[in-house]
Formats: sequence, structure tokens, C-alpha cells
Amino acid sequence: MNTISNSKKILLLLFFVGMTTFFNSCVKEEDFGKDTILLPAAKKLVTTNIFGLVIDENNNPIADSEVLLKTDAGFEATTTDENGNFLYRNVRVASDGAFIKVRQMGKFEGFRKMNVTPDSYNYTKIKLLDKTIIGTISASTGGTATHPSSAKLELLSNSVRYESGGEYTGNVNVAMSWIDPTASDLPARIVGDLSGVDKEGKEVLLGTYGMLNVELLADNGDELQLKDGSPATLSFPVPAEIRGNAPTTIPLWSYNEDLGVWLEEGSASLQGGFYVGDVAHFSSWNCDYKGERISVTGKVVSRNTSGNDIVMPFLQIYVEVEDILRRGGFLDSSGEFDFYNFPANEVFTVTILDRCDNVIFEQEYGPYANDTDLGTIVVQGANDDFVTVTGSATDCNDVLITDGYIDFSLDDLHFIYPLDEDGTFEFAVNVCDDTSGEISVIDLINVKASPVQVLDLTNPLVDAGVLKACDELPQFLNLNAEGAPYRLFVNVEVYFGNPNGQVGGDGMSISASESEPDLNNYYYANISAESVTGIGTYSNVTGYFGAETSEKFYELIPASTTMEVTHFGENPGDLIRGTFTGEAIYIDQGTTTQVPVSGEFKVIRP
Repeated sequence: MNTISNSKKILLLLFFVGMTTFFNSCVKEEDFGKDTILLPAAKKLVTTNIFGLVIDENNNPIADSEVLLKTDAGFEATTTDENGNFLYRNVRVASDGAFIKVRQMGKFEGFRKMNVTPDSYNYTKIKLLDKTIIGTISASTGGTATHPSSAKLELLSNSVRYESGGEYTGNVNVAMSWIDPTASDLPARIVGDLSGVDKEGKEVLLGTYGMLNVELLADNGDELQLKDGSPATLSFPVPAEIRGNAPTTIPLWSYNEDLGVWLEEGSASLQGGFYVGDVAHFSSWNCDYKGERISVTGKVVSRNTSGNDIVMPFLQIYVEVEDILRRGGFLDSSGEFDFYNFPANEVFTVTILDRCDNVIFEQEYGPYANDTDLGTIVVQGANDDFVTVTGSATDCNDVLITDGYIDFSLDDLHFIYPLDEDGTFEFAVNVCDDTSGEISVIDLINVKASPVQVLDLTNPLVDAGVLKACDELPQFLNLNAEGAPYRLFVNVEVYFGNPNGQVGGDGMSISASESEPDLNNYYYANISAESVTGIGTYSNVTGYFGAETSEKFYELIPASTTMEVTHFGENPGDLIRGTFTGEAIYIDQGTTTQVPVSGEFKVIRP
């Protein structure tokens, strides 16, 4: 079992800064192509916690993926740790659709819309699909590229342009992945969620008959698009097991990657086991039935033969109607679910799986025409596979931790459990065949962690004792900037005086750099201020932030940025901590814009 380092676990939490306003109190109007579509506002905003796992197509965790969560303040950024985990605490998001983007080199961008419950820990799993080139087509002559699934793209001659608008006449490299609507891991693969906005601007429920991720790339890697009036044709395979229910004509939906919503755009017809339709641009495309949707809530517990109930957090829960309206998620840390995307006026089956994908509950419900609370769902006899873990947590001075959480791992999967207000904890773990697990506590007030402790899980009740958080977080500099790379540096140095002419004789300058030789990527940053002599706020911050990647060169120059020093040690080895926020000039291949910039730092005084 790989053990996540304490520093990585703390790094997951620290740096989530808002950058662009997203949620409005009224309906939001957006322009898509030639049509204007009214997007309904979020049902309600809630404060909650979200954590998750990013994996590849072989179910291996993906480290160092960029994760962006849209909150009421804008996008908040973090990266996955070495075990593919990410965490957001105390974020304010839409309860009916917290929107997450995940980026990783060589993969199609991942998107997730998830329902969340307030004041709890909500879990998700996101599978990134390989961005595989399936064929090359001449832009001048047009042609066809076929995926191993038999999905197909057909381009007309002279139909492709650069994204910037100029005509492209070279080779078109086609990257494609097909998302099988009958796949057992569909909820992890799915783009966004199965909800959309139709041509009338109405929120609808979707039932997918298959999705395609498609990108057109020039020989130099630049993204390409279709010219106006030059559609491409997509063919979606329809698996035999759902072909009998497939309508002759079905709406086509494109995914808007900025807003996280499926938009109805055209239609496809069933032709010899394929849905075939024309598209005017490229993103992710989806063939979907649409219908009315309602919200359904409930809680799941396991009851043993003695009548005792235990909460079962983070188990998978799925809903299915006639093999096509299949969607899923996870129970939260309290064993509750609050799904806004249930099929209305349909009989549906609720299925609950344990951590090892065994079905432990399956029952039909409905039909319901209106929002419904299913109450407490009781799973009989599942307690045998659960172990209850108890204990308490203190800081290094033996003071009970009031703001923190438990990190518990089983077979490289990490789960987050909240501490009670008195610093104690009690949670149930679905162990399957595992006989041991690893536990540590994160102290969010002092930003420290306890050593990882191995627990014997062969008994139904396990006392972890007192977990003491004393391990210090190493130095870091975190940068968030809209439109530019979001970067967390741990190779950091602090200077006093006048290094490189950045600050005056009593100034402070923090510099960082990091490289990825295998990807030919290099990142660097500096944040500096004059007359830094202690705790306080300092204006006229200077510096630079940059990235040289295999694809682009970026640079940010602070234009109106303020530094706030929150902890200022005066002796060598003491800590200096603070934040910065403001505006920066963003330069991307000659184009200059002004964007919000913010971040946080912690350094050890030389």
C-alpha cells in the first residue's frame, strides 16, 4: 500500500482562491453559436466539503492533475496528490451541480457535475480518458477517421480552420474517445452529468445512448475547429443491448466546458446500429433521450441482526430506468444523498454497491411526479463488512483539535472523515477483504499532521487512540491566476535585502521554480515587497510568474497586488507566512489581458 505523505495531505487543503463570478441570482444568458439560451440559476448555494479521486482508464491514480472547482467566488484550483486525491473544504457551491474540471497532459479534459449535501464531505471519482490519435485526414480533401469502437468522424474538404479563424490546409490529426453507455464504470467516465438544457432553455434529464470526445489537432498540436457552414458527421455506436429501446431520431447535445452543461444542438438518426448526425463544432457530443427530472433525497444505514444501525459513508449509489437512464454517485460522510437528477414519472431502481462493487441493496421505487424524500434506506446484514473506528485528535500541545479531519486509506483509496467539535471521531469503514488500514489526522488551525498509523481491521471495533498532529508542512508558494497555469511550488527560497534588484534594503522576496523534464515544462515565480518588517499589509508588490510548456509560453506580471504577512518569525529557522491578492498582466503568446491573481506562501527564514 502506498502511503500519502503528510505534507501532500496538507497541501491538498490550503489554496483555493476565487477568480471569476459564476453563480447569479437570476437567469444567466449565454450565446452559443447563433442561438441565445437562457440557463436556469442554481437552485441554492451551500457550504460543504468535496474530495475525490482522479484515475486513468486502467483505474490507476493520476498524480499532479490540475483540478478546478467553480464556487460562488469563481474557480478554485488545486492539484491531485501522488495518490490521485484532491480536497476542497468549506467551499460555497451549487447544491444541484458543483462543477469540477480536471486537466492532465495526454488526456481528454475531465468534467463532473455532482450534487452535494451541505456541511458534510461529498465524494466523487473522475476517470480521465486517453487522448489517442485515431487517424489523420487531409484538410484539403477531407475524409474519414474511425475509432476502434467503430465510432466515426467524416470531414468535408476544406472545412477546417484554426481556432483563431485562419484557414488550415495541412493534416488534421483526430483524437477521439467513445463513452459506452452500457459501461459498468459509466458514472466515472461520464462528461459532466446526465442533465441538460434543451432548445427552449428548460432543464431536462438525459438518458445517454453514447458520448464522443473529439478534438482536431494541427501537426504542431494547435487545436482546430470547423468553418461556418461546413459541418462534420459523427457516427455513434449503439450497443446491441439497448438498441431495442433506441428511438429512430434522438437529440444531439454538445458540452459547454465553461459552464458545465449539456446543450441541445441538432439531432441524430438511427442508421444500421449507429446514431449519425452533423455537428458544427467540436467538444464532447452526446446522443440523449430527454425527460422531466425531480430531486430525491434519503439516507442509507446498515442494520445487523441485533437491530443496531450504522451509517455507511461513500458507498456507490445508482439509479436506473430501462437500461438507459443510468446515473450514479456516492453517499456523503453521513450516509445521505441529495440527487436533483432523478427521472420523473418513471419507476426506477436504486442500487447500492460496497467498496468492492458487490451489490448490497437493490429495490424499485416510484413513479414520483414531484421531489421526494425516500427516508432511511435500511440495508440488512451489511455490518459484517464494516469496521467502526474511534479515537481523538490533539495538536502538539495536547489540545483537542476543533478544526481538522481524519485521512483514512484502504488499498490506496483515501477517504475523509470530519472530526467532532470535541476533537473525537467515529466512523464506519467498508473493509471488504482488507485486514489493515492507515490513519492520520490533519490539524487545519496549525497546518500540521500526525504520523501515519497502521490499524488492524480484523475486529469490528477499533480504537485508534489519540492521534497527535506535530508534523510540520514544508515551504511552499501557491499561485492562482485566471486563465494561466495554476501552480503549487515546494522548491522555495526567501531573501531579505535587495536580491536581483527586486526589493530595497529591507524588502522581502520569495522565489520558486519547478521543472518537468520529461514534458519539457518549466515553471517559475517571484513575489516581492518593500519594507517588510513584520506582520502587516504591504502594497505595490512586484514580481513575475511564468511557465514555459511544450505547448505555450505564459507570463504574469503583478500590476496592483497586495501582500499580507500573517506570521513573521524574526530568527533563523522561524516561519514566515502570508497571502497575496490583486491583479496581474497576463501575457499569452503576445496577447495581453489583466486577470485576478492570488496565492499563499510559507517559508523558513534563513
